[in-house]
Amino acid sequence: MFEDALSLHRLSESHRALLADVTVLDDVANQLLDRHDQVEVTMLDEALVLLRGRLAAHMDLEERVVYPAIAAELAVPGAMDWMVEDHREIRRWVDELGRHRRELEVGEVAAVEPVRRALYVIGALVNLHLRKEEATYAWLLERRLQPHAS
Repeated sequence: MFEDALSLHRLSESHRALLADVTVLDDVANQLLDRHDQVEVTMLDEALVLLRGRLAAHMDLEERVVYPAIAAELAVPGAMDWMVEDHREIRRWVDELGRHRRELEVGEVAAVEPVRRALYVIGALVNLHLRKEEATYAWLLERRLQPHAS
């Protein structure tokens, strides 16, 4: 896993695509500033599908396959727990977004700000998390490519 620059490049491309998708969160948050009718609720639903679908699948794969492989390679159980904690926090914010979305649907105007806040926070957390992943994987590749000291 991530044995060469090509595999690291593929990861980077995957992250870029995910980040491009996540930019919709800021768009939805900005539109909610002006109005919050069914159009925005529909956009929010589409964002939740992305977060609970593609993003959740990405995090699940990492937790099941990628992080355990890295921990095994480093011979340090739990070496990637700090990244799993990021996932927990992202999931917590997605759940909060879902709760406030239901409030928005029934016309609770007070839900607009918590929805906007959750959208911005999730976008920032995902962005930061993906940058940390790429830095970790680049470090791992560099470590593999360095000749071992005798």
